[in-house]
Amino acid sequence: MIGRVYGRLTVIAASSPTVYDCGSVHKHWLCRCECGVEKSVSQNKLRQGKTISCGCAKSALTRQRHAAFRGPNFWARVDKRGDDECWEWIGGSVHPQHGYAYVGYEGRRYRSHRLAYELTMGQVPSHLSVLHRCDNKLCCNPKHLYVGTHEDNMRDMTERSRRININTGVANRGSTGKLSRHEFDEIKVRYAAGGVTQRTLAEEYGISTDYASKITRGVRFRSN
Repeated sequence: MIGRVYGRLTVIAASSPTVYDCGSVHKHWLCRCECGVEKSVSQNKLRQGKTISCGCAKSALTRQRHAAFRGPNFWARVDKRGDDECWEWIGGSVHPQHGYAYVGYEGRRYRSHRLAYELTMGQVPSHLSVLHRCDNKLCCNPKHLYVGTHEDNMRDMTERSRRININTGVANRGSTGKLSRHEFDEIKVRYAAGGVTQRTLAEEYGISTDYASKITRGVRFRSN
């Protein structure tokens, strides 16, 4: 056995056998993995191919699977539209209270927009936040995202909520953000005809990009 190779393991010496109460004896061999770790493995598991490394092969496979998710599989759960439009997360796991979507990756729980930004722009330090320019919490379009501090996030939230209520699209001061039924239907028709983005419509009608996105996706008109 000494010198034989099983997967990433090379047998280097005999190891203490396992003796069971019934009198059965299972031989073990000390093996050195390609990564340098030494491990005692039963002879049966080596010959049957059940153990091929110290555990690093499984870890490498897990990393490969996560890498695959980070790339095409992640973006398959995002509704990509025009470059300047909101790309909403459609993969589920949306928090019922604050409206952010969550994605699990390598033992961590990410907000979908943060993972989208890191996939595109690189890792963001843990003390910094990834913020939305568009007020759409499900948006994963990197062009709508930027890095800021917690203070930036609080200030941005305060300023935006003072101008526009992102849930209804109505300005909190005055009625300039309130849409008539005609304007509401007009937005849907213009967007369906093409040639105009959600952001452009939002700016033109004085509503949030989030609300413009909801209108184009079929949200019902509210009269109050």
